[in-house]
Amino acid sequence: MSRLRLRISSSKKVPALSLRDFLWRPPPLKSSLQTSTGPQLEPLGKIDDLHRDFVGLATLVYLADRTVPRAAPGREREMPLQVSVSEPARWTALSEAFEDLLRFLTGDVWSLRFSGRRGGRGDDVREASLVGATSLFSGGADSLAGAVVLGVDEPPTLVSHWAASGINHHQTALAGRLTEVWGAEPELLQIHLGRRTKQLGTEEKFENENSSRSRSLLFLALGLAAASVRGHALTVAENGFASINVPLSGERRGALSTRTTHPAFLDGLAGLLQELGVSTSMSNPFQDLTKGQVFKQVRDLLDKKEASELLSASHSCAKSDMWRYGLSAVAHCGVCYGCLVRRAAFIAAKIDDQTKYANEILSGSSRKRFFRGSRLSTYESVQYAIEGGFTEKDILGLGLPTRVKVEAATRLANAGLAELGAVKIRAS
Repeated sequence: MSRLRLRISSSKKVPALSLRDFLWRPPPLKSSLQTSTGPQLEPLGKIDDLHRDFVGLATLVYLADRTVPRAAPGREREMPLQVSVSEPARWTALSEAFEDLLRFLTGDVWSLRFSGRRGGRGDDVREASLVGATSLFSGGADSLAGAVVLGVDEPPTLVSHWAASGINHHQTALAGRLTEVWGAEPELLQIHLGRRTKQLGTEEKFENENSSRSRSLLFLALGLAAASVRGHALTVAENGFASINVPLSGERRGALSTRTTHPAFLDGLAGLLQELGVSTSMSNPFQDLTKGQVFKQVRDLLDKKEASELLSASHSCAKSDMWRYGLSAVAHCGVCYGCLVRRAAFIAAKIDDQTKYANEILSGSSRKRFFRGSRLSTYESVQYAIEGGFTEKDILGLGLPTRVKVEAATRLANAGLAELGAVKIRAS
């Protein structure tokens, strides 16, 4: 099997490309990617070679993840990559460790081969202003809460990634709400990076895989690059209940489909980057909290009305098919795991939830279509988990690093379950 490659170029001429090649050129030159930035990452500032290399690796991993289809849900794939970097020997020494980390993240078998990267720094890289902390800002409730906590003294730099149209507008609107709260505008760095439907030049259609477990790696790489020129660590805010990702039943790999902020993943990545020579660090301030406890922090910093309006404007839904029912692309279904944990957090924090959920607002034939099939399967799995609770044995199977105490993680998992127990869903 030939390797998938990210080919970086500034030439106006399009080289011969196969469907296992992804050409990345600085805008306005067209690429195999749909993106707002060139490979030099100009919007983020003057990025050093190691951070640009890491973004390049994360970009190729993400593109491969979205392009190589799974034979069946959860089935592992062979993922051989050819990665261009500034110092191949340095990366090659850690290739097996990176392969293991990627397998933990996506469940696939990765093979990394590193080669030298051509080309120097572009002339149009702008100076970055050193402002406050740097935080990932997805548009979700936890990253919003992280921004609120970080912005007590000074608005942080917010780093966002988007691929699907509509998410960027949501992120911008949410940053606007933060401006109203703070009375000062944060620096919002939005990076558009996805993949074209068809290959550049040949117009051959790429294959497509809807799951994107590796998106978090790209998001982290962009955030670390931005933080590296702002003199601060990167904040990755997500509640600890979601981070440890306890399976709701024995048949499930995890409650969620990704291990975005799983302590073992973040620790493993941080250790590898440190070995590589990357000095920018990252931390999750909410790693010991449930989502309800995160919401309480926001409520304590703002008044209840302001907390309600702000958190209700965030997005937590994992489903993207709400358009089928005449709703917005960023509407909440109300019954996926992300929505259930969100609803539970509002209840636990005693904050009014102003979110419009599809399971509550749909009626008639649309409501019947909505609840067909397995729509309530996650809710049913939650009820099953609540009946038995989580034991230390469940936690021991999560692969948590030794710094995370089993007893504390068990308490956190059961606290999260207790919050979920307050959410009641009926199809009738």
